[in-house]
Amino acid sequence: MLFILLRMVREIRNNAKGTTYPEISKSRFRKMDIIIPDKTLMNRFGEIADDTIRQVRCLMRSNTHLVYARDLLLPKLLSGEILFPDAERIMEAVQ
Repeated sequence: MLFILLRMVREIRNNAKGTTYPEISKSRFRKMDIIIPDKTLMNRFGEIADDTIRQVRCLMRSNTHLVYARDLLLPKLLSGEILFPDAERIMEAVQ
């Protein structure tokens, strides 16, 4: 269901109304066409997608670590505060 709703975000937003913040009423939401696959197909998709989702989460964590390391090291390297061999030692400590 999550992936179905993610694909419909634009349509949901277009149907949302409000002056303070956009919201969609139950009646408007009920009028929208939503195709829901049968349980067998959804279960099969889940089996396939689970590994991919786990990998994406792992890559996102790795990316967070790399951003942290970049933000820590780059200013020090550019200022000459540390030399490249020092950067390798610091990186080992971060991981």
